[in-house]
Amino acid sequence: MLGTGLGVYIPVALYIGFLVGCLLSVAWRPTIGLYILILIMPQQRLRFRVEEMPLGKHIIVLLVLSVLLGALIQGRIRRSRISKLLIVFGAFTFLSLCWGAFYLPLSAPVLERFYHWKDYMMLPGLFFAALASVRSKKDLRTALVLVCLSVLLVGRGFGLEIRQHDFSHYDDNKRDSGPLGLGSNNTAAFEAEMSIVLLALAGSLKKHAKLLLYAVIALSLFCLLYSFSRGSYLAFLVSVIAYALARRRLLSILVPLLLVLLFAWRATLPQAVTERISMTEDANGQLDNSAASRVELWNDALDLIAANPIFGSGYDTYEYMGRVGSLRDTHNYYVKAMVETGVIGLFIFLAILAKFFQMGWTLFKRTQDSLFSSLGLGMALCTICLAVGNLFGDRWTYVELNGLVWVLMGLVAYAHYELDSADLTAAYQTSVPGFSEAVSERTLSQG
Repeated sequence: MLGTGLGVYIPVALYIGFLVGCLLSVAWRPTIGLYILILIMPQQRLRFRVEEMPLGKHIIVLLVLSVLLGALIQGRIRRSRISKLLIVFGAFTFLSLCWGAFYLPLSAPVLERFYHWKDYMMLPGLFFAALASVRSKKDLRTALVLVCLSVLLVGRGFGLEIRQHDFSHYDDNKRDSGPLGLGSNNTAAFEAEMSIVLLALAGSLKKHAKLLLYAVIALSLFCLLYSFSRGSYLAFLVSVIAYALARRRLLSILVPLLLVLLFAWRATLPQAVTERISMTEDANGQLDNSAASRVELWNDALDLIAANPIFGSGYDTYEYMGRVGSLRDTHNYYVKAMVETGVIGLFIFLAILAKFFQMGWTLFKRTQDSLFSSLGLGMALCTICLAVGNLFGDRWTYVELNGLVWVLMGLVAYAHYELDSADLTAAYQTSVPGFSEAVSERTLSQG
């Protein structure tokens, strides 16, 4: 580290910091663990540095459980409109995991599949952790500030990684994964989702804070462009159109920009990006290797779906089947959900997406609070981005990619909880004669 030789102590310091965060979350304030999670979830490469230490591979799990335990001790476990659905989701995927053990050969790694399921369940765990640990609007603001900082750190890490490349022309070797460590397509999906959330949140900020947020958005869009992910380009474009429709007063600004981008993208986008987009088909109308392999995967998946349409082949089974060469994913999460969890699993996934959108959109519409409203809109738009992005790959099951999305959903649920509590109090004041006067007199006497 800067030639001081102290770099070898960074993993130890990180490890100790994580453990202290777990202890403070249980014994004092659960929000501490939530704040740490927001900052470290996308930083998979950073977490790699503590994996060799005791329980180092499970630091996300430990922090989530610490936050939930601390909230339980303090009596702050809350219910939400989506809680029952998420419990059904967890139970069904576990049963699907067990079903897959019978479907796969004995040589399939049972423990590895269980670890994958455990990591997957950390996503709803993050939702419940955020909902339970946030105590006030101040905590919510702090969490959102840290989300912005986390996005900034990912953008910075990706920018430092790609600065060595010459982007005068496209080359597959110039595609980097950044701090997420999941490949450039997933990094692009992260930047697309977070950019649209931050764009919505900017509407609740004052001038100087808004300019700072726009700078973070600009960095994220830069990373999105140079991740060269065509699916994420489309997902972000669709979510921006939805944003323009939701904020109708911005139509006069966004529509001309979108039209210019649509009809003059070759002249407005960087050369390497236009080359990447143009690669989808060659001059003879033939798909490039990436697109062609996906079509082959989807055609093969249809045979598996036909064989197990209701329950599928079991959670996390496709990657061990070796169906199409060395490829281990269907490159379309809807297809993957159908293959592995059948119609039931796909229905649950779609129900969660629909609930995400509904809770975000309802929050956007039900309150005049600019922060809550902007957060709700951001979550609704992020869900649209998610829905489109999953057409081109698994943009759903990774905590590095979607951990912040589930935290934001927990914050949306908390905002609904606050508004419901305020509505209940107002209704009680109206229905009980003299209640308001008694509260006012008590307040005056205490003041």
